[in-house]
Amino acid sequence: MIDYSNILSTSAEPEASSMIETFRAIGYSIETAIADIIDNSITAGAKNIWIDYDWKGSNTTLSILDDGTGMNSEQLVQAMRPGSKNPLDERNQR
Repeated sequence: MIDYSNILSTSAEPEASSMIETFRAIGYSIETAIADIIDNSITAGAKNIWIDYDWKGSNTTLSILDDGTGMNSEQLVQAMRPGSKNPLDERNQR
């Protein structure tokens, strides 16, 4: 089990203007979200992906770790901020 108590955290408040479009995707399931994260790991060159969880009902934790190229701290905080990108914005092709 991973001990998260010593991991630095920061606020990632949502961007209200983008959240309107984001909420249109309410049907987004946990299975699809996990698949998207794994897909991102593979795109980032991960050779290994580790999935761990601690089932505690509403306090359940899930972690997905990989050995891909990763992001710097600023990119990570921005990526974790709900609504940080408008889903209608054009994205780079990978």
